[in-house]
Amino acid sequence: MIRLHILDSRCGGYFRHAPPYMHEKILSLSSQITGDSFHWYPIFLNRYYLSELGMRFDFYSEISDELFDCDILLLSSHHFDIERKDHQERLRILAQLKEMRSRGCKIAWFDMRDSTGNTQFEVLPYVDKYLKKQYLKDKNLYRQRLYANRIFSDYFHQRFGVSDSYHEENIPLPVGAESKLELSWNLGLSDRRTGGYLERVGYLLTDLLERVRNVDHRVRWTNPIINRDVNLVALFHTNYRRKTVAFQRIRALDILATMHLESSVIGGKNFSRRNYLKLLERSKIVLSLFGWGELCFREFEAFMAGACVMMPDVSHLSTWPDIYIPKQTYWPLRWDLEDLEESIDVLLSNEHDRLELAQFGQEIYRQQFSRNGREIFSQRLKNIINDILGN
Repeated sequence: MIRLHILDSRCGGYFRHAPPYMHEKILSLSSQITGDSFHWYPIFLNRYYLSELGMRFDFYSEISDELFDCDILLLSSHHFDIERKDHQERLRILAQLKEMRSRGCKIAWFDMRDSTGNTQFEVLPYVDKYLKKQYLKDKNLYRQRLYANRIFSDYFHQRFGVSDSYHEENIPLPVGAESKLELSWNLGLSDRRTGGYLERVGYLLTDLLERVRNVDHRVRWTNPIINRDVNLVALFHTNYRRKTVAFQRIRALDILATMHLESSVIGGKNFSRRNYLKLLERSKIVLSLFGWGELCFREFEAFMAGACVMMPDVSHLSTWPDIYIPKQTYWPLRWDLEDLEESIDVLLSNEHDRLELAQFGQEIYRQQFSRNGREIFSQRLKNIINDILGN
């Protein structure tokens, strides 16, 4: 059995000593676990498949001698919060990683940052693998200076002259370090379910049945082909500290204000999570835009709700699972949104194409939670582990 220890202060306290059924109960009854622990959700969800492949995962919220009694140590970047530290503190963290490296186990660094551009390559000398939720297809871009460390921020800065009030510098990707880069998994594999008490109990019961692998993971999927009375949902805030991050969203709201769309919900309105998901189930189109990063929970929630996803083109990045297929699973927009008004008109006037996008997007996403999809996730993770071990 390969022993893997995960160090993440944001969720370790919840799960380390809890028995398996408690892991399942906690994850089933709350779709929003503390902090960013949602990234580890597929490991809990698929722990039986992973166990059958010879892997055992344990969580730790702090560093101890016991932490190093493993084959591979998986480090969450959020545990160290390295990007928020001053220079001296960053040096202290790097020294700590160097000491951890000397303890004998292999180390994998999970970069939890949202953007393809934000990186923590200063840790590369101390880890065997650097895993990121999504990264740039053209890795040479990691050796160039991108404004605000984001390819889209750089675009808005160059194209529209948008500037930020503060700066941070990335360490360039060292020559020959590409082999350490690997994709982990994106936000789509987290638990986006919600509902009342009875619905959550239903999730728990079916999750328990997954032990014998007789049922698929229970997710509520809404048929795209139903009566939908909301033309467009464009709900997002714009209060980012970086103007280059907020720019696209502000631009979208300006364009939408001139369109005077009927039966649409636009702006920064607040809904309870349950009412928000119900709104998506009534929607024809859901607009999702760049924020701190390119990908967002909103796309996956729209897939569940059977709505058509419209978002800026993301063909510049690689991610896994790769469900972002332009004009098949989502409608791609130019980054400057010059085609936003036309794209909305096209999809609202062409029900056939809109429904095809919604149906195929939901089908591709739904496959990730089938037994086959979960086995694929587990085998893929096993392959990454074997690569780290040199098997």
